Amino acid sequence: MALKHVSPCEVANLRTFGTQGSEEAANALTKNDAFEAIVMRLPPGKTLPPHAVDGPLIVQCLSGEVDFSVEGASRILRAGDWMHLPGGASHAVEAHEESRILVTILFR
Repeated sequence: MALKHVSPCEVANLRTFGTQGSEEAANALTKNDAFEAIVMRLPPGKTLPPHAVDGPLIVQCLSGEVDFSVEGASRILRAGDWMHLPGGASHAVEAHEESRILVTILFR
């Protein structure tokens, strides 16, 4: 069962969001006409194959360490690291250890 979306002005703790009562690897914080925010839990060795989204993408590593490849170029993200990608950029992810990332997709 998916968690409910966070309502406007509701506080969500990103250290614990999506970690309790859910087996899902991805939990949407919210989605509206402008953006979608997703917290992803990635066990060690978990990979997401190359893919792209239409709008710009913002990625923040909340915990752990992931290899975040953009257009084939590898970047290591560790807890506290942040980056953004242009819309349409092909990207893939591999978790080096138990990791959680916050992904925000901006819609055009």
